[in-house]
Amino acid sequence: MLRPVVVAWSPPTELRWRGTFISRFLFAGEHGFKLEELPGTRVRFHQDETFTGLLVPLYARLRLPKTREGFAEVNEALRERAEKPAQIQ
Repeated sequence: MLRPVVVAWSPPTELRWRGTFISRFLFAGEHGFKLEELPGTRVRFHQDETFTGLLVPLYARLRLPKTREGFAEVNEALRERAEKPAQIQ
């Protein structure tokens, strides 16, 4: 079981956490989200993840394709929501 720990928190621009499985020697992943301000009213969303440890090759074979698919789905849903006109209630 991964035990995530927040390693960077700078609202509203950055969140980074690290999860460790048993020990960093076996498997750890660090995941980050960052917003970069662009000219005008635009922003760029960055998402990254780095894996380390002895189990990374096994993880890469068994789970990495699904992980990448999940990242793409999150990115697309976020883009759709961000580009949708605000609705006043």
